[in-house]
Amino acid sequence: MAISKIKGSAIQDATIPEEKLEDEAGSFRMILDASDGSATDAGDFLLLDATASSTNVGEQFLFEPATDDGSATLSKSNHIISSNLVTDELRGLTSINSISVRGEGGLTTTNLQQGLAKTWINLNGNGTIATRDSLNISGIVDGGTGLYDVSVSSNMSNDDYAAKASGSYDNSASSSISGCYSCRSLTTSSLRITCAGTTNNVLDMLTVTMSIHGDLA
Repeated sequence: MAISKIKGSAIQDATIPEEKLEDEAGSFRMILDASDGSATDAGDFLLLDATASSTNVGEQFLFEPATDDGSATLSKSNHIISSNLVTDELRGLTSINSISVRGEGGLTTTNLQQGLAKTWINLNGNGTIATRDSLNISGIVDGGTGLYDVSVSSNMSNDDYAAKASGSYDNSASSSISGCYSCRSLTTSSLRITCAGTTNNVLDMLTVTMSIHGDLA
């Protein structure tokens, strides 16, 4: 069955028995009729009660592009008004792999996926090298003094990504040794981090960090 209209504050707290709503497939559809009398969903709101005492915690609403009899098609909503968004995955509406985010200075937008770091690592590069923490890293290999070969888990789409390394020789604030870090031999699945001192001599560093921005394959 389909509910064509729900209007007015008089039914704000009303409860409709589930057996009155379910069809043979165990689901139901409803159209929210906007204040202008049209069959679009413009200006309509649907409140899901997710309090601890609510019985609908974990339940879902499935929105489809048409009603049971095909007499009306709901428009896609351009806004979600909420102080909290709880979800396991974000997908673009127009393009599933692209989400635009409004910029800080005005109407200019930036692409969410393009702005995320696709790979990063914090490693101990002195003595026996070891990963402290990482994202999308499958392994590191000691390439020699001041050299670290890093492999990624999910490949980049090409080798034109932006990779930057940094770190420190030791934890002393008064250390006289400054580090020079570079990322070389970029491929879709790996790169080499080179660490050197101020005199351009390669050195093992206590802390080495690296991040990659670009497109995943």
